[in-house]
Amino acid sequence: MIKAMNKNIQLSSRRSFIRIFLAGSFGIAIATVLGCKNDSVDTLAREKPRKDLILTPKNAPHKQPIETLTKQPIETLTKQPIETLTKQPIETLTKQPIASSVSKPLESVESNAKKTLIESKAITREFKPKFAGPHYVGSLFDTHFHMPQFVPDQRISDMPLLNKDISKDELITYFSKENVIGVVGFSLPHPQRFQEYYAIANDFRENEIIQLFLGYMGPSPDLTESVIKMSRGLYKGFGELGFYTYPLKGTPLNDPQMGKLYKLMGKYKMPVMLHPDIGQADQARSMLKEHPNVNFLFHGNEIHYDIGNIINEFPNAYFSIDSAVLFTVMPRKQPLGGLFVYGPLNQFITTIENRYNEILNDNVSFWKPQIEQNPTKYMWGTDRFVQWHFTEEASLIFEEFARAFTGALPKQVQEMYAYTNANKLLKR
Repeated sequence: MIKAMNKNIQLSSRRSFIRIFLAGSFGIAIATVLGCKNDSVDTLAREKPRKDLILTPKNAPHKQPIETLTKQPIETLTKQPIETLTKQPIETLTKQPIASSVSKPLESVESNAKKTLIESKAITREFKPKFAGPHYVGSLFDTHFHMPQFVPDQRISDMPLLNKDISKDELITYFSKENVIGVVGFSLPHPQRFQEYYAIANDFRENEIIQLFLGYMGPSPDLTESVIKMSRGLYKGFGELGFYTYPLKGTPLNDPQMGKLYKLMGKYKMPVMLHPDIGQADQARSMLKEHPNVNFLFHGNEIHYDIGNIINEFPNAYFSIDSAVLFTVMPRKQPLGGLFVYGPLNQFITTIENRYNEILNDNVSFWKPQIEQNPTKYMWGTDRFVQWHFTEEASLIFEEFARAFTGALPKQVQEMYAYTNANKLLKR
């Protein structure tokens, strides 16, 4: 996300090393659980890992070399046989159609979605700003939201677990309090517990607020398409693709293998959310030109100096000005990125309150002219993912700053930035 994160990279493992594990033998595990054809699984097994897609630098956030991890049997890595995890022998799964490779027929799971979804009564919260306005008071659409873990994963730290640290009810309650009417929720399938993961993910099928995006599972378009097909419209987009971190660190945005995934998203009309690395602006232009029928939603400080010109050039380029950007967009001054990610909460709140107007004015000065020039291309988000982001105190700060920033924009574009641009991108 930003340079300030490097010293504490282990705490942001949700955005880094989990993706490493998904790029090797774990991809084959997902393919097996999904019931992919044997020949496609064999193809994945025969392919050698590409050095530009699976990196293993010395400071990679895992305790042993990734080569060692990917060479171990899946049973060793998961601490129990995959047959136990899937509740069926692998041989049985691979011979079954995709619909029957989950513990219940897909049709049954979908028909019961409304019954199993935890509905929440709307709980409103009166907006009482601490700081002077003007403030935008309408609806919001969060275009950058990391869903809590659906199933436990010991490799991920400082990220809430759904139905333990936070419930579906509480999630929806926060959205209601903040008057958030839509959410792009990034969701990464768990390869060895796919059935359990999918059953929980499927509970969000009938939820009108949360739009799930399918996380990056490795460079195989066949594997990704298998999940898209079996999910039958559950996922509304693809990403977040983090080119600033592992395993995509060092991979060009316009890499041919990634291009196959983009082409797949164009086929299913799914927008792609990506976070480029520093120096990838020209690669972004090449990617956008090569895939004109795919909408790309960019995010991150690494490209914020170039995104205005890129958006001018390409109609399929969009940008999410979310909290990770709003609280770290000041390279000329002391950045707040470390605080936004690592906190602690009380220090984050104190710093924001002490420098509130300075941070707000800097962002308005930088972003307002660009939004005015292309008012249909920018949208708001939070980039929530660590546990303290899901607290009442953080919620109040995120909402007030979002409403103050939006309120500083021209009246005619406030709703566009706040929610209508996101609605149109997702065709809601």
